[in-house]
Amino acid sequence: MAEVSSIFDVEEFAAYRAQFDQRRSRFARYWKYYKAEPTGIGEWQTEVGKYIGAAVRNAVLPLFTPLSRAVELDVSLIPGDWQLAAGSERYQGAVDQVLEWGKWDCEGDVFVRFVVALGEAGLRIVDDRMEKRAFPQPVRPDTYLVVPMSPWDDRPQMLLSVVKRDKDEWAEVIEADRVRTFKNGHPYGTPERPAEYENGLGMVPFVVCRLDAGDGQGESTFDNTLPSLDQVNRQATYMSTIISRHAEPQWAVFGAEDSDLRKDGQSVWFFPEGSNVQAILAAVDFEGLLAFIQEIKNEMKDSLPELALSKLVGVERVAAATIELQLAEAVFKIRRLRKPCDRALRDALIIAGRAAQQMGIGAVSRLADGLVRFDKDRPVISLDALTRLQIQGVARSNEISQLALERERQLLAAAAGDESGQ
Repeated sequence: MAEVSSIFDVEEFAAYRAQFDQRRSRFARYWKYYKAEPTGIGEWQTEVGKYIGAAVRNAVLPLFTPLSRAVELDVSLIPGDWQLAAGSERYQGAVDQVLEWGKWDCEGDVFVRFVVALGEAGLRIVDDRMEKRAFPQPVRPDTYLVVPMSPWDDRPQMLLSVVKRDKDEWAEVIEADRVRTFKNGHPYGTPERPAEYENGLGMVPFVVCRLDAGDGQGESTFDNTLPSLDQVNRQATYMSTIISRHAEPQWAVFGAEDSDLRKDGQSVWFFPEGSNVQAILAAVDFEGLLAFIQEIKNEMKDSLPELALSKLVGVERVAAATIELQLAEAVFKIRRLRKPCDRALRDALIIAGRAAQQMGIGAVSRLADGLVRFDKDRPVISLDALTRLQIQGVARSNEISQLALERERQLLAAAAGDESGQ
């Protein structure tokens, strides 16, 4: 009998190993980009690669790292304070209570960060019968696998959750009627709960939020920028390597032997008459390479609408309408990203409401009716009163300047007309 050290060594779950590993590898790649860690470039074998050494061929240095800035901006803008839609005001107290139980002021950012950086995140609804509370808890997508009811029904039939802590693997399997826990592939219980116990909720309390591009897999918010980013960092890595290699120039002496050279003091050399010294520099078109890198870099930045905000930093004389136009693409993207996040949190609140019904928590149980909704039209960028006044002031100042300029043109035109008439 084969040794069991993982839940995937158990015959019942062995078939899920490949899919779980594929997910873990996919999300690990996204996370490296987000955290600006060196990334492997696999089959990259070019003439450049032959000259820059194995270490550089196997890793691209993260010299240009705008992705974390884009992700953090999404994290700041997507929630919109999770404002409820008109007609859902009666659920506000219940929503506030559930989110307070789940520490959503912090955990909500974690949830959105997983969604936009990795393209997927889970919400596990914690059904705490002892404390009589139920709340959503964000889960990294590389730690779980959801088995759907069927190819045509994506509701979860089973949740397989696997995490590693130190040298041990901990796993949990949740089905509609039972919950099982494992340690290193073996059933494992605690004094509070056995290795297998009844699922009192009667369903798998889990919701998946996925940025689906149509292939059923989550796509990071920056997925389409990665080819350009890789190219920028490959070229920048190559250039950095060449610069480091030739940081100290090599010198060639012509018309003199080594024994003819004489040094006086710390920095003065004496050479025989007729000899010459020249520096040998690498024949690299640094200016052209920099221009090429900059061109790709600009194209990549344009593919991240969130970075449009950085163009407005320090800009003082700009009309409010210009601000809206500059940020239009970013606003459209945030509204699109909000949809799956809002839906996932709403579904999690409904499950929390059902759990509250079973526990007799009346104030929260009203969420079980499934009618709570978030405001899809809530502002993307909420301006405080002072900022609004500043923007209005700048816009008014621009309008006055335009009026003054137009008046000046009219006076000049009138003066020109008088001169021609004379």
